Amino acid sequence: QNGTYHGQKVINGRNCDVWDISHSLVPFDPRPFITFYDDAATGAMVREVFFVGVTDDVVELEPGNLGTDEFYQLPADCFKDNVEMLSEAEMRNLYFNKLAGLSSTLMV
Repeated sequence: QNGTYHGQKVINGRNCDVWDISHSLVPFDPRPFITFYDDAATGAMVREVFFVGVTDDVVELEPGNLGTDEFYQLPADCFKDNVEMLSEAEMRNLYFNKLAGLSSTLMV
């Protein structure tokens, strides 16, 4: 509701309607707060992508089926021994450099 429709795209083998919902919370950021994908046939949520790049895919779990090890595998960067901390200025520069490199096409 109150979103901007961007047509259809196939996500995880499902034909989806693509919607931008709300404006970014960050001033001067052209990206929507969230891009929402719903199944074109059923309206069921398939994926959501937040402006910070976090992607959530909806998965269906079946009783008695635990899924594959790959399904539960944590991303490799969770196992890093060293963590790099950035200053506020470094984070701001990183954010604006990434923002400057965005194109006007739908990003996912």
